[in-house]
Amino acid sequence: MCKLKSNIVSVLCILGTMSGILRAESSIVLQTSADAICTANPFINFKPEFTDDGSFGNSPRFIYAYSADGQSWSTFFIGGNSQYGYTQRPAVFQEGWYRVSVAREDELEMPERWLTSDPVYMEKIEGGCTPFKFTWPDEISENVCPRGTLLFREDFGGNDPSDPTTSQTPLTTMSSRYRQVFNVLSWVSSGKFVVAKHGWKNNWESSTTDNLFSQWFIQDDHTYPNDYTRGYLLEVDGIGGKDAFYTTTFPVCHELDLSFSAYVANVLEPGHNFARPKVRFLIQDELTGSTIWEQSSGPIEPAPADYQQYGITTTMSAPWHLVGASFHVPEGVSLIRLSIFNDENAASGNDFAMDDIDIRLCNPVVSILSGHEICMDSSYIFEASVIGGGGFKEPYNYLWQYAPDSLPFNSDGWTNVVLGEQLTFDSVKLTDDGWYRLCVTSADVDVETERYCRAMSEPFHLTVKDCTPPCPERVDEFDEITVCDTLMPFHWHDTIFYKDTTYEIIYKNKYGCEIKKGVYTLHTELCCPDLLYAPIDTVVCDTLMPFSWHGVLFDEPSTQEVLETSPRGCDSILFIYTLDTVHCERLYPIIVNKYDWQLLCDNVALRRIFPDRTATAFQWYKDKQAIPGATIDDYSEQNKLNGIFQLRVTLDQEEIIWSNILEIFDSIEETPAQVHIYNSRGEEVTEAQVTHGFYLYRFEQGEHIWTQKRMIP
Repeated sequence: MCKLKSNIVSVLCILGTMSGILRAESSIVLQTSADAICTANPFINFKPEFTDDGSFGNSPRFIYAYSADGQSWSTFFIGGNSQYGYTQRPAVFQEGWYRVSVAREDELEMPERWLTSDPVYMEKIEGGCTPFKFTWPDEISENVCPRGTLLFREDFGGNDPSDPTTSQTPLTTMSSRYRQVFNVLSWVSSGKFVVAKHGWKNNWESSTTDNLFSQWFIQDDHTYPNDYTRGYLLEVDGIGGKDAFYTTTFPVCHELDLSFSAYVANVLEPGHNFARPKVRFLIQDELTGSTIWEQSSGPIEPAPADYQQYGITTTMSAPWHLVGASFHVPEGVSLIRLSIFNDENAASGNDFAMDDIDIRLCNPVVSILSGHEICMDSSYIFEASVIGGGGFKEPYNYLWQYAPDSLPFNSDGWTNVVLGEQLTFDSVKLTDDGWYRLCVTSADVDVETERYCRAMSEPFHLTVKDCTPPCPERVDEFDEITVCDTLMPFHWHDTIFYKDTTYEIIYKNKYGCEIKKGVYTLHTELCCPDLLYAPIDTVVCDTLMPFSWHGVLFDEPSTQEVLETSPRGCDSILFIYTLDTVHCERLYPIIVNKYDWQLLCDNVALRRIFPDRTATAFQWYKDKQAIPGATIDDYSEQNKLNGIFQLRVTLDQEEIIWSNILEIFDSIEETPAQVHIYNSRGEEVTEAQVTHGFYLYRFEQGEHIWTQKRMIP
């Protein structure tokens, strides 16, 4: 397509069309390294993109021409290579029209036989402008899977600063046609390669001065930019050839979508018209040799001309470029071969670096979404997300793995924690601190053994903190309590007072800290207070309606007056009760105790409460801790049951309900001789008077006295 400016006549288009008639299967386009002639650019490069139908011979010549008005053209350069083009500083170029023609060697004096590009107008601009118009094949990297599961990585090692600058280990995956060197030399030659923390640089090892026209960048590792102490990269002085210069194999799972990616760089500095390396990647079935995926980078262009703004420093690297694409593993393929070729045969130039060669499983993408920090002794649930199934069959298989330290994805140091979609800690310990990951496979794949067939989350670090507060200094307190003797015995701070006496009570919090020492004296007397108004607000779950409180039945939230008379003839007490209801978790009476030996889920009661639902899972709890393996609808122990028991039931649609709480204590084998029951006001009641709420049970058997606090739903 012609680009016209000002009053330039359309004869330019006509000339281009006429030349195209002569060479119908050939084409030529003028490429430029910038949109304009920018004075801040150290170089401007013109380069033809040429397609030959074979009619231009073995050594076509390229004729570069300039026109100030678009009509009168003058040749300023004739070259014999389409790769190198023509490069000069901006001062050499004038504002105006530029074009390039191609001709046979013997037809240089016959312009009518030339094939000429459309003209390009180059405006002169003070300062910088958009650089690097050459086409780099970044487009082929759009389909890589950066969040997919890493199955294979070649980063060439050297990630520890203590590793030597140059790897001293032979790289066995390189072709024997190349020779590995083990020092970063100040000179290089074709067919050599080095695995090092930085690339070759002329005179860099012995000089700290900038070298404006040095041939090489000091290339950095892709993972650690501008850090020449970590990470090896592969740098090659290419020789081309039909044989692969790098080859490796690795196992895969068939019928899955994978992606390949690698980072490459042209390590020659701007201003040198040398051959551009062309890197080609080939993935094959190792068994049959059939091609699964193939992609060429095309010519790897050097850094743009204004990349360094006139100054090439001793610590500047060429830009890394991502190359890659996704591919599908055919049915029956379990081992693939990756081969990397250098398709450029020229010896002048053809120098490149490569790093971070990855193979990833694209789908599904597995992520852990939980918080990264938790206090010791807290409960913790790992929450995960699995997006996109790829070729995986449902239901998926799940495996959680743990490592105390950060380990590579393919390390054998990962240990299996639990099979299943969920990982839960009822009480996190300091030893649970570390790295976790979730592995997912198709329904027909063993998630524990088939490492290359599973999608995995990125390693997730859980930090367990000791949140125990420091123990405070001991605080001594003294208190005197006066109560009516009609309320004896009196329950105060977990101590029962039977008569006028003084008790010393030491309190400890859940962390074992002694927080205070109280000396309490109980005085009793016959007390008959005047008429007393005692408003009381009571909040209960609305699912427990109707609700009985101190002999008053509440059918709905309301306020009621209750007049009570003391058994000793004291003045009446007027209580005003206000019942507020909220929606809170209900405990359903669905478990029963069979002779203190077996607990049963009353499935009849469960079906009556939830007639349209089905129980899908059970978990028994003892003393507020989940009982391992107790996951059916009944539970028993070898001896008599002894503890506080509750059942968690999972209904369909993932709804969880909790049963009533049963307290079964077998600390005294004989039946207690005496049992006393006290309500929340300290009044002793009979078993028949027990309705709803909290009650204190006091048992006596010989010299043994113990109490239990029970909640009656």
